[in-house]
Amino acid sequence: MSLNFQPVHIKVVVGVNNTIVWNDLDYEQHNIESSTIPAGAKAWNSGTLDQGQTFTVTLTVPGNYGYFCEIHPWMVGTIQVVQ
Repeated sequence: MSLNFQPVHIKVVVGVNNTIVWNDLDYEQHNIESSTIPAGAKAWNSGTLDQGQTFTVTLTVPGNYGYFCEIHPWMVGTIQVVQ
């Protein structure tokens, strides 16, 4: 089985769709941790999520964000935030 974020890359607009919700839909535990963030943004870490749990973050600083699963470090994704 190949575990990955779906989708891997997203683009959101501040004030329109900039609240992101991750859902753990499989049997594995996961977490979502920011790896790169624009200046002025806050880092995040979801803690461990079990199947059926969610994690939500609202991004208000435009720029590119990188994130990964600390448990499965090959799982990476990016978010582009624009105004």
